[in-house]
Amino acid sequence: MDNVLLSAEGVSARYNEREVLHNVSLGFKGGKITAIIGPNGSGKSTLLKTLIGLVPKTEGTVFSEGVSLDKLSASAAARKIAYLPQIKSIPDLTVRTMVLHGRFSHLSYPRRYRKEDIQAVEEALKTIGIYDLADKNVSTLSGGTVQLVFLAMALAQSSPVILMDEPTSFLDIAHQIKLMELCRVLAADGKAVVAVLHDIPMALKYADEIAVMSEGRIAVTGTPLRVYESGVLDKVFEVRVKYTDTESGRVYFCE
Repeated sequence: MDNVLLSAEGVSARYNEREVLHNVSLGFKGGKITAIIGPNGSGKSTLLKTLIGLVPKTEGTVFSEGVSLDKLSASAAARKIAYLPQIKSIPDLTVRTMVLHGRFSHLSYPRRYRKEDIQAVEEALKTIGIYDLADKNVSTLSGGTVQLVFLAMALAQSSPVILMDEPTSFLDIAHQIKLMELCRVLAADGKAVVAVLHDIPMALKYADEIAVMSEGRIAVTGTPLRVYESGVLDKVFEVRVKYTDTESGRVYFCE
């Protein structure tokens, strides 16, 4: 697979004594948005946590650009992969200070920010479109804007891979669209953008590649069209996924 920045090969994982991931093999390419979708409990969030080591593997290997993550230090791995968890605490910090946290993996001890760290933060704030909020306290912002702050922090990390666990949850439709459009911008810059999503039509609209999970396994992977035509969505989600062609492109919906 060309330009694969992160991959799992034969990865299994357990919570307590129960295996929740079963022999998962999957690659994420630079310049692409990959959506991971599946019913509740199918292993989507666990897969992301296993990729970054929050859930230990029982089998298999995770590779970053061909190098096993097991051979990298925690800081080196963080420079390879940025991770936005589903549940976040809202800090009592300014937006600029929060985004600076994304530079921690680039600093030696004691932490002293360098010119390149400040520059990375400024660029991230501008790219995400929240530069005018830099001096605002994060705790005073709306939920959708807070999500953009966390995305800016991940971008400031300057990692080639960004993993996001349900980034559109609890956002209104305008913020959902803005976030997914920003994902397109990041992918266009060469990053591998990986998002766990619950919204099937949104995944089909915005993703370049889709991985459908079911009971801890990969049911199917491929382009949105290939995944749709496979019929797996109807079976796994127990809904009927349809589409209509419009002047602005194909629109998918469920019934």
